[in-house]
Amino acid sequence: MLGRKYFIFVFIGVFVSEEFAIRGESSKKSLWPIKFPVKLSDTGKTIYYSIEKLHPSKYDDAAVFAAQHLKMNTSSPKMCWREELEKNISVVIFKPGTQTIIGLNILDIRESMCKSNFVCDRIFDKFPVDKYLTSEALAVDPNYRRHGLGEALLRVHVTICLEQHVDVTASLFISDSSNRLADRLNYKCLDRMSSESLAEMKRDDPEKFNDCTEITCKYLTYNDVKPKAFCTIM
Repeated sequence: MLGRKYFIFVFIGVFVSEEFAIRGESSKKSLWPIKFPVKLSDTGKTIYYSIEKLHPSKYDDAAVFAAQHLKMNTSSPKMCWREELEKNISVVIFKPGTQTIIGLNILDIRESMCKSNFVCDRIFDKFPVDKYLTSEALAVDPNYRRHGLGEALLRVHVTICLEQHVDVTASLFISDSSNRLADRLNYKCLDRMSSESLAEMKRDDPEKFNDCTEITCKYLTYNDVKPKAFCTIM
């Protein structure tokens, strides 16, 4: 089991199945790939990206990408990330026209029967659900940041919930930028790490947490999800 304090994101959302029939396509219909445009502020150029389900043939490439861009407290990060990817639910963004990974969201579905002290598992106490979608980690190639890829990978949780018949998507925000993104998408705070605990984490891993001012567990209820978040990203 991976050390939870190294996870990059945790997202929480609650959705009503009847509304999916109104706002989205039938879950029996393939929703992939999900294409979205991004207009670059510096050049004004529009680039079209797409989010795809990660195919098993790309597990090794994705594990290498994760090991390069995500910190993990283990001597074999590639092997550990590969084990997470083999759950066969993660999504990826490739550089347009190539098979080069530039964005990755490593996903899992946690069940109440495996409930632990992990802060996001408190969702089972807050809502009458027996499972939720969580992101073990989300990473974007530094050369493609500020292209909206992180936001797109976060928004796609709604689509995954629709496809997988999961009523809740949940997880942890450990950077100031991810917290701002969550607020922009109407996420609400379920829990917040104490200043004492955050100070301890900064002492243990200053490179990772020194610039972080808060670590939160946030959630999003169905009523707070914007209609355009369903099935398509933009």
